Amino acid sequence: MVKKTHVFRLLLIIIASTALLMTACSNTSGKGEATEEKITNDTPIHLSTQVPISTLDPRLIADRSSMEHLNQTNEGLYAYNAEGQLTPAAAADFPKINKERTIYTIPIRKNGIWSNGDPVTAHDFEYSWKSAISPNSGSQLTYMFDGLLKNANAILKNEAKPESLGVKALDDYTLQVTLERPVAYFPRLLPYTIFYPINEKYANKQGDKFGTDAEHILFNGPYIIKDWKQSANSWRYEQNKDYWNKDSVKTANFTFDVVPDSNTGANLFEAKKLDYVELSSDFAKQYKDNKDFVAFPGDTTKFIRFNQKHDVNTSHLDNTDLRLALSLAIDRDMLVNKVLDNGSTVTKGLVPAGFVSNPVTKKDYRKQAPDVVFSNNEAAQEHFTKAKKALAKQTFSIELLVDDSDNSKVVSEFVKEQWEKKLPGVNVEIKRVPAKLRQELDGKGDYQAQLTGWSPNYQDPLTYLEIFKSSYPGESMGYKNEKFDQLINDVETKLYDNETERWKTMVEAEKVAIEESAAVAPLFVNSVTVLKNPELQDYKLHPYTLLALRYMYLGK
Repeated sequence: MVKKTHVFRLLLIIIASTALLMTACSNTSGKGEATEEKITNDTPIHLSTQVPISTLDPRLIADRSSMEHLNQTNEGLYAYNAEGQLTPAAAADFPKINKERTIYTIPIRKNGIWSNGDPVTAHDFEYSWKSAISPNSGSQLTYMFDGLLKNANAILKNEAKPESLGVKALDDYTLQVTLERPVAYFPRLLPYTIFYPINEKYANKQGDKFGTDAEHILFNGPYIIKDWKQSANSWRYEQNKDYWNKDSVKTANFTFDVVPDSNTGANLFEAKKLDYVELSSDFAKQYKDNKDFVAFPGDTTKFIRFNQKHDVNTSHLDNTDLRLALSLAIDRDMLVNKVLDNGSTVTKGLVPAGFVSNPVTKKDYRKQAPDVVFSNNEAAQEHFTKAKKALAKQTFSIELLVDDSDNSKVVSEFVKEQWEKKLPGVNVEIKRVPAKLRQELDGKGDYQAQLTGWSPNYQDPLTYLEIFKSSYPGESMGYKNEKFDQLINDVETKLYDNETERWKTMVEAEKVAIEESAAVAPLFVNSVTVLKNPELQDYKLHPYTLLALRYMYLGK
């Protein structure tokens, strides 16, 4: 699962039907993204992020902040243009697809160049994907391949070799991708960083240093990064003069500062040292009448993750009634409207409202699907009583892992107060650590309960649901429900040509995971509250909240 750090989360959701996507995939224009006006602004734009970059190795990135920054310097086969349309990037055109819709033949553009002068070739994609899925690669995102690329599942189970993965360079400029089954949304996955290319010769020469600082990474995207290393609290972006589409870049220079707290960020903004800064809920309340205040909706569902395989003799979170009691005890309306008060919305399930519509009924998923998240103190007491009886215990000690952002602090303190007040006998200790350490502990499964969240990887409800499969690569919390696993398996392997049944099955799976067994306790869908320089124009994000600096500029 991607470890979410929610920086620059403006919502740019692309509601695209399968028919439109397949039409795009049959496009033969070969022109890629149209070039725009040349750079007109060399004045640096000063931005901030709450979380430092952990790595720029596409195989190892596991947090949203690092993905956003790699997205400035590198690109995959396809990207999203300024209008939010899927467009060729390192690819020269959209893929040709066989009759069975399982083999994609993708032409690679011949004017793509790495920053060391090497051409970007099909071999770079084959090497990157196969090395990511190799045993002991350290990648936490290979679940993106599982059940999608041919042989990925067998490789992840050590039943096949990485060389058998369904990706192959037919020649320097032709990539062939073979899927296990037809997947209508497959092209929409390819802008994701795990699908980026890597220059094999260069990466092997750098060894463990690859992607760890600005001196040990190659670039094939709009910018190159300067003055960055893993401990850096600031860095710069400069225009990549060798980028194939350099004329589309509006501003040549950006600076980033790591500003984890809103007080410092607001002061820097008011001193005109930042053009954009994200605010915590407390500061959102303080600045909401400011002329530079802006609130944007997000697409990240925040939730409490319950670990069912770590320290369960202490936490007893493997007990379903205890998890249900903890979820039901949280007053989400109070959390969102009184505590946060920043435009976030109460969620009624894992899949947020406004994310995607049923291709058959055209109805929003959340409007079609029944609510599965409830705040109900009476029901919480009933489940708590059952848990105490089954476990022969009256007291429960739970450690709640959170990162050190301002919003995590206020949310975790509210959850602690709710649990201890409404469920007498529950004692909560908040473990607050830096975001990078929280991600590491999450990956190891070294936590009892955790405040985290999920942002979509592609525009389909499955992106919010598949993370709870017991076979999910990198799954760390030990949730296993045979009914849920079977429902998701049906969605992935049997129902891809029957959208009506597929959506009904996903709705049922969400009910099993949340209402019936409380795999997690969904809390709210995020909002982003910021102070923004009114002259900062075209603050563009790719779909699924990946920042795109190339379209941004300062102007009236």
